[in-house]
Amino acid sequence: MKKNILIATFALMAMLLVSGCNSSAPTQSIGVIDAAKIFNESKNAQSVMKHLEAFSKNMQAEVEAAQKTLEKDQSEANSKAFHEALSKYQTAIGEEQQRVVKVVEDRFQTVLDEYRTEKKLSVILPKDVVLSMDETAANVTEDIMKKMDEVELDFSKK
Repeated sequence: MKKNILIATFALMAMLLVSGCNSSAPTQSIGVIDAAKIFNESKNAQSVMKHLEAFSKNMQAEVEAAQKTLEKDQSEANSKAFHEALSKYQTAIGEEQQRVVKVVEDRFQTVLDEYRTEKKLSVILPKDVVLSMDETAANVTEDIMKKMDEVELDFSKK
């Protein structure tokens, strides 16, 4: 994410430098988004949370069974089995979170690219790196959120 912000910042600086040196260059149009708002408030963000909760719930049964066995008999074998089940659960949850985030990020990038092309914007920057802007003219967060909400996210493994 920091890499993308850094690249976007350098791209903006380069565009400003080029447009300052060549006054006959076309006007650059810039859109600004609040990505955190989109990822926290969109309908798809809620579907991500529901998916991860369901995935977690399905995985918890094995851990709970190992825990009950350990509570009945605190042998070394049962302790080892519990820790293995817990480790497997944590690993699976982490991997699923990464996979789902990748699905969302890939689709988000596609939506940004399509919107930028459709609206003939030169660049879309994250709000966090913009030092000053006209909120009403440059902020495209709501438009992007609407487009993201129209997108179907497929979390099935392929």
